[in-house]
Amino acid sequence: MSTAALNNLDEASQKEILAFVEAAQSRASLQSSINNFVDTCFPKCVTRVSGDALSATEKSCLANCADRFLDVNLHIVKQFEKMQGR
Repeated sequence: MSTAALNNLDEASQKEILAFVEAAQSRASLQSSINNFVDTCFPKCVTRVSGDALSATEKSCLANCADRFLDVNLHIVKQFEKMQGR
């Protein structure tokens, strides 16, 4: 939807569309983060696929990798926030 078309809508409709777009962007961002996690952690932790379950070692490795992945992402967000505050 173009900006001009959005401006032709009443305020309630504009807010509804903007909320929908923000929610869609949030979902896309989350999906991207999940994909990055899988691309990063799965090859490091799961060296061979055997059966339909992960081993205890693989589960532990994935949990640790996920923790580090989240820590790094949080650190990056905080650094960007600091940079924007300057």
